[in-house]
Amino acid sequence: MSGRELKFLCVGFVVAAVLPALAAAATSPSLGADFERPSTVLQLAAMLYVPSLLFTLLFGFPYFAVARSFGRISWWSVTLAGFLSGSFFSMSFTGFRLFQPGWFMRDASSVFLTGVVGAASAVLAWVFWRAGAQPTVPSDANASRHLRG
Repeated sequence: MSGRELKFLCVGFVVAAVLPALAAAATSPSLGADFERPSTVLQLAAMLYVPSLLFTLLFGFPYFAVARSFGRISWWSVTLAGFLSGSFFSMSFTGFRLFQPGWFMRDASSVFLTGVVGAASAVLAWVFWRAGAQPTVPSDANASRHLRG
């Protein structure tokens, strides 16, 4: 991986962690967000950013390393990995009630919502990584070498 790719990937993970922090702040009025004053939602999102970044790195970097070693990084694979990671995160807070009767009615919407946020966050990190993987402008030396065959 080039230094440029690594820089863009790191920026992608830092930016991708904003989505879960904002989603958690916006959907958790019990944490103190007052929707009459949007600044409280942003303050709460700022407080939730560090845990969101840690979780994003905890699940994102290992997935990226394994998938890259197999050459299997695509938009759909990161979307699936992000959805599963977000869903796992939600289930970890509900005590993994997945196998208890009535689980679906109680927890399915929150598991799905955090899965979607995780998927969006993963795709955002992937977009940054892809932007770093693409060369900006080919140099004249490379262009002439390709023309010669």
